[in-house]
Amino acid sequence: MTNKKYELTDESMKLPCGVTVYRIRALRDFDFIEQGDLGGFVQSEYNLSHAGNAWVFDDAKVFDKARVIENAKVMKDATVFDAAIIGKRAIVSGSANVYKNAIVCDHALVKDYASVCGRAIIKDEAIVSDRASVEGKAIIGMHSRVGGDTVVGDEAEILTKSTVKFLYIDAYIRGKARILSKKDVITIGPIGSRASTLTAYRSLRTYAGGDIEVCTGCFHGSLGAFEFQVFERHRDNYVNLEQYRAAIAFIKKFFNIDRGLD
Repeated sequence: MTNKKYELTDESMKLPCGVTVYRIRALRDFDFIEQGDLGGFVQSEYNLSHAGNAWVFDDAKVFDKARVIENAKVMKDATVFDAAIIGKRAIVSGSANVYKNAIVCDHALVKDYASVCGRAIIKDEAIVSDRASVEGKAIIGMHSRVGGDTVVGDEAEILTKSTVKFLYIDAYIRGKARILSKKDVITIGPIGSRASTLTAYRSLRTYAGGDIEVCTGCFHGSLGAFEFQVFERHRDNYVNLEQYRAAIAFIKKFFNIDRGLD
């Protein structure tokens, strides 16, 4: 290929998984990279496109069949591997991990110790940070902000227009969640004998009592099913039962559910 923008140097590193990666060096000026600048590490030229302004910085690592393309950036100690794709003007930074078949694109940012895996997509101007984890077929888009120890999985969608950091706590969002604004999700905690976090949110699924799902500990299901399970499991523990009953009442009020659940 003519007009290559970088080469692999002799400086290499063998990763714990057994893969050897090589530091890159710019062969020409582009973007704000100057000829001779050293970059991060790749396993081969397959991992970083010679087209566009895509670059791997610092001690970041890209290997396996992962690709950094277009004008995307991977920097600091971030790791991208398996068949993940970082494209458009997306940035992966900090000690973040993007792997399996995940895609980070547009102007999205994944940073800190966050992880994105499965077939998850982070797009638009979304930010995933802290120790948040996005997995499964989840989609985080628009101006959504997901952080803390939040876990988003399955086929959940978070597509908020606001940049308010309302998911920077230990939320657990799964199933077919559909979150378009901060009014579509609420977290309560610590609660119960395990002092865990209870997350309630709107879903694409419709249950007898509405479209609200609850996720906490090992439970994931409708608000109605959660209410039934609370009584079955905690009817002999007055303190926990009353805590959960209060939480359920608040969830109904928050989502404007003014009738009982079947």
